Amino acid sequence: MDCLVRPLGLPGAVHAVLHPRGLFVPGWNDTPDLVPVPLDGVWPLKRFIPCYFEPLNGTSFLCDTFRHTFSFYVKWPRRESR
Repeated sequence: MDCLVRPLGLPGAVHAVLHPRGLFVPGWNDTPDLVPVPLDGVWPLKRFIPCYFEPLNGTSFLCDTFRHTFSFYVKWPRRESR
């Protein structure tokens, strides 16, 4: 999670190289000692749109092991200026 809270950090770097409509799937162990901020407080993630992942019926998935969590995001294409 530390790489998610630094300025730009991982989400900013991924956004820079990810193809439009590409998926970004960060994963972490969702325990109080390992999550420094709530995921919605990571501003570079706001450049992505939560993605409904039909096989898992949601935009995130919590594994039984170590509360490992995955969130699904998509990089939406920019609209062209006219």
